[in-house]
Amino acid sequence: MVSILISLSWAGTQYAWSSYHVIVPLVLGFAGSAAFVLYEASSFCVNPTMPLHISAHALQRVGDLLPTILFMIPGAITGGTLLSKFGRYRPLQHAGLALMIIGFGLLTLLDANSNTGEWVGYQLLGAFGTGLALPVLLPAVQAPLTEEDTAQCTAVWSFMRTVGFIWGATIATAAFNNQFNILVPRITDTAIGSQLTNGRAYEYATKIFIDSITDPITVAEVRSVYVDSLNVVWYVSLAFAGLGFLLVFLEKEVPLRKELDTKFSMEKKEKKTKTDA
Repeated sequence: MVSILISLSWAGTQYAWSSYHVIVPLVLGFAGSAAFVLYEASSFCVNPTMPLHISAHALQRVGDLLPTILFMIPGAITGGTLLSKFGRYRPLQHAGLALMIIGFGLLTLLDANSNTGEWVGYQLLGAFGTGLALPVLLPAVQAPLTEEDTAQCTAVWSFMRTVGFIWGATIATAAFNNQFNILVPRITDTAIGSQLTNGRAYEYATKIFIDSITDPITVAEVRSVYVDSLNVVWYVSLAFAGLGFLLVFLEKEVPLRKELDTKFSMEKKEKKTKTDA
């Protein structure tokens, strides 16, 4: 974990994203994390530090999202490298958002019968596009400002990004729950349908709950409602990605500075002292 944090703190500041100083510790960090998990799960580990059975379901969910996590990293490296080489951020933002649009569009094709190759493969384009766009957002904000405004600009940008993450999760959750409440009458078993209303569909979105339903017709109905409700989330995400793609056209392309003219140290005032004659 320390190796990963060191790599990310160096990337784009002290070293370029394509530098081995960034890539080597990043790869070693993720490889070490994977080796740790494998060792903890193996028979060689008598007293595991992190017993995997405690978080087995959570780890499975992480595994489902692993394609997104892994492909965001090369996307970020590519975006940072191209930005350092060409000094232009608008084309990278357009490319990243275009890939996100395609990725969300592909996710709308998923259904209850989709195989592993489909739900894994459909994540890759959107994940790479997200990674491509993320590292070029802050330079676009900083470009028209002076070096003295860098600290405040970065703080404001970090705050706005956090707000965006919160609103993104909130909007997606609201869209899913609202659509689920609309479609829940399709479930003929009213007892099960009542369990899933009023925002509780997230809570019961597990294999254990689906396997607890004995009637195959009800299982098919519940799955179809989940799929159609989740599709609304993909369409909403696609709309936001499309809006971002259009807004990039309104963004002004400012050449990135290659030299810094600023002071990052405290100024000291010289004090005049009287000396004895």
